[in-house]
Amino acid sequence: MLQLFDAFPRHWVSSFDFDFFDRELNRRFPAFQQAGRAAAHPVNLYLADEGARVVAEVPGWRAEHLDISVDGNKLHLAGRIPSDQKNPLSLGDFQRVVNLPFRIREDQVSAELQNGRLTIALERREEDKPKRIQVNVA
Repeated sequence: MLQLFDAFPRHWVSSFDFDFFDRELNRRFPAFQQAGRAAAHPVNLYLADEGARVVAEVPGWRAEHLDISVDGNKLHLAGRIPSDQKNPLSLGDFQRVVNLPFRIREDQVSAELQNGRLTIALERREEDKPKRIQVNVA
């Protein structure tokens, strides 16, 4: 961001309040503040022929505060901490829905929480797996 201010004298840039815009948006539009909190828990999706792996960064969370469910081709991930157990790393409650390009075998879903990283393994239904077709030479 400082590159934008290269044309200004240095004493102007050093005294500029870069957080002003965030504070002002949060004050006038509380929904932006909530959206920022949700973005604080990034979720990555890795696809393969056999299924998918979802990795979510959830530092400060315990397994009993996470709720994971699947429905067809949707993965629902939520985190809720009781108010008496809040800690600074949790960043507030969150909810995500990950739409997958295939249906999930509900009986083959596994999740592991280790060092603030939640890894969820999802297996494709057999009928949704890509099929290889052999080309015959005539």
